[in-house]
Amino acid sequence: MHPKTFSAIQSLGLVSLMNKTKWREIAGRLSELGSNGPICRYKHVAEEQIYGPSHIHWHEFIHHPTEMYEWLEIQRDEAISRGILVAPSIIDYSERIESILREVGVPFSITEHGFKIWGHVDPSRQPAYA
Repeated sequence: MHPKTFSAIQSLGLVSLMNKTKWREIAGRLSELGSNGPICRYKHVAEEQIYGPSHIHWHEFIHHPTEMYEWLEIQRDEAISRGILVAPSIIDYSERIESILREVGVPFSITEHGFKIWGHVDPSRQPAYA
């Protein structure tokens, strides 16, 4: 584990809810949804910055040190532009994403935008899991 990540986990008193195997399984299953979706945001434990929203290249995601992810939020839908004069097309991934998360058995919450997978949490402030 990278020293900066280890130090952040220790100083914040976070506990890990995920392991590399679960992250890899989630990445593999979400890659089945195609290269254009879903859109995600994520946060590293050692940083305040939130990355995204953007598409994730899942084959690259699993090669990063997974212990650095505090959480990963997957948007339930995506608007695809069809031009200036036509309303965007909406792709709704919600049923497929929730099914994958439940099958793999990862700790997640339902949020305003979609589904948040928890990599680390503060044990004194547990999120509401789905």
